[in-house]
Amino acid sequence: MYTNFIMIPQQSPLFHKPNPQKEVIKIMGYKKRIWMPDTHYHVLNRGIRKEPLFKRNEDYEYFLSLLQKAHSKYSFYLCSYCLMKNHYHLHIFSEDNSIPRIMEYINKYYARYFNHQYNYKGRVFENRYTALPVTNERGKLNLTRYIHFNPIEAKLVKNASLYHWSSAKFYSPKNLDQLPQYLNISTILNKFHGTEINQKQQFIDWCNK
Repeated sequence: MYTNFIMIPQQSPLFHKPNPQKEVIKIMGYKKRIWMPDTHYHVLNRGIRKEPLFKRNEDYEYFLSLLQKAHSKYSFYLCSYCLMKNHYHLHIFSEDNSIPRIMEYINKYYARYFNHQYNYKGRVFENRYTALPVTNERGKLNLTRYIHFNPIEAKLVKNASLYHWSSAKFYSPKNLDQLPQYLNISTILNKFHGTEINQKQQFIDWCNK
């Protein structure tokens, strides 16, 4: 069971600023974004004025379907994700495609869907998104724990694996469901030893320390 919540500040030393080769991306006239290949990122965004991004189950399901479509179009994977009522968290990694390009696709099509569904106009998201690089192994573990524990902090569940709109359930030793194609849990589980079931239990035990 996931039972604790540990906040990781954005300025935490877990989020070091690496200095490998960088790709500078400029999208639609916005300020240039820097993407570093082979780097894990914590990507998050929320609704404008902190308003809901997801009003119905169908909204959550559509966002997850966009992750699948984006995965088919671009080469990336998620180690973890969590969709909350007015924001989302993604632990994302890509070797070949820039994070700005991937996130532009996801946010653009979700905003278009959301405005159409609720007869709205204008911006859906507060900003394009925030992307924080994570460059050490401990940081990757802590980030996945932090993402999974968001529903616990919000007092929506006492056990993270019971929250339907996150990847936490796929880390449960009791879960036998097939993983979405965009989700790669082995990156996190490989930090532990034994069978996959043993690795999952060790990860959960580590989370609850």
